[in-house]
Amino acid sequence: MLKYSPIVTGIVSTKGPRHCPSLDRKIMNFPEKTNHQIFLEQESVESDEIYINGFTTAMPPFAQEAMLKTISGLENAKIVRYGYAVEYNFVPAHQLKLTLETKVIDGLYTAGTINGTSGYEEAACQGFMAGVNAARKILGKKEIVIDRSEGYIGVLIDDIINKKTPEPYRVLPSRAEYRLTLRQDNIFIRLLEKAKEIRLLNAEKLTELENTCQEIENEVERLKGITVYPTKENNEKLLEIVEKQNKSESSEIEKNSKNSMNSPVSGFEFLARKEINYNNLSEFVETVKLSDLAKEQVEINAKYNVFIEREKAQIEKFKKLEKMIIPKDFDYESVKGLSNIAISGLMYGQPETIGQASRISGVTYNDISLLIAILKN
Repeated sequence: MLKYSPIVTGIVSTKGPRHCPSLDRKIMNFPEKTNHQIFLEQESVESDEIYINGFTTAMPPFAQEAMLKTISGLENAKIVRYGYAVEYNFVPAHQLKLTLETKVIDGLYTAGTINGTSGYEEAACQGFMAGVNAARKILGKKEIVIDRSEGYIGVLIDDIINKKTPEPYRVLPSRAEYRLTLRQDNIFIRLLEKAKEIRLLNAEKLTELENTCQEIENEVERLKGITVYPTKENNEKLLEIVEKQNKSESSEIEKNSKNSMNSPVSGFEFLARKEINYNNLSEFVETVKLSDLAKEQVEINAKYNVFIEREKAQIEKFKKLEKMIIPKDFDYESVKGLSNIAISGLMYGQPETIGQASRISGVTYNDISLLIAILKN
């Protein structure tokens, strides 16, 4: 039956999305597998139509019917709409600005599959950014850019523009360098200023979130100014907390000398201990009434402080490179010392900043150092 596949016959020649391949693609990619899992999903509560997830194919109708009858329980099922393949044109993403406006046609913004991406969230976030920036351009306002240290939207847009992808692009956590910063729980901190700038929130919600951010900042600073001493009483309390947690949790916290305090630490450092949370911190120092959202952020900041600060330093270096603008008419071929592969990649990608240039395939650290030296001079 595989001989009828449009992939085999050559009717379909492009690479499809890696994360949702057709049935015939799966059979070709994994010839050692004798079966492939499928899911029967009802289309809606109003319909008796069922979508067979994992069974996508663009084989001829007679082949689809024959394959369907081999599935236990579906021998008498009728196909309402046959599967089909779609190939579409796309805009070479190096022709886009970070605002999703095309470099070639002023005022034209593109989003979604036309930019070479795959996936609902990918299309939705691009549509949002393109729509916001198109409106702001018409209104004569500064356009919005979310960089890759501020959100996964930034990672996606930056990747499709600066990295050549041989297949439809999906955004994944592994593509982000600053995953500890790009957490779901702190989005209201990371993107609050941008939300405020584009008036995404009503006044009540904006005030609430601004107050929460201030709460977090104030409490972190307050705890850094408080000292917890290694007294006998404090060590006994620590031991008691560990014992209680061992009784209620499946994984035991070791009860040994590591649980004891040996030297004074700030309240913020003390909160970093794995057995301490903001609620039981009150047994050692004075605490204040915080919202649950603020409590969570104070705890996370304390427990991951070393790693968060390390990542902040990396982000600062990243932002410095992003601020170094490359002139539109920059002549890469005139730069002595640039490798041919770097010149080719830079001329193709036409990066707007040194940061963008550093993420183009084939551009090395030495190439970037040369460009920085020239731009500074």
